[in-house]
Amino acid sequence: MKVKSPVSLLCLLLIGFIPACREDPEDVKQHEWQSAELSRLSSGISIIEAQIKDMPADLSSELKEAEKNHEIRKAGIEELNALISEVSAKIRSAQDGLKAYRIKYKIK
Repeated sequence: MKVKSPVSLLCLLLIGFIPACREDPEDVKQHEWQSAELSRLSSGISIIEAQIKDMPADLSSELKEAEKNHEIRKAGIEELNALISEVSAKIRSAQDGLKAYRIKYKIK
């Protein structure tokens, strides 16, 4: 088939595409379902984005700093407890020495 003008070529192309332009009911149904699903997912995404915006800032660095401070304070407390035990032992020793002194030299 020989085409002589661009207008006739256009007409042939349109005639060839007209049957392809008819809407198949299955395709229409699938398109509607896809549109509804896309709308549902889009609204779900917008809800999740709003929830993300409402979330507090990332506090992991502050948590690490607090844990570090806790460990430092815990070590300090253990050091103070050891010092208290040492001083308590010295106090008991001094009290025992005083008691022995009082027994030996009856203080009035």
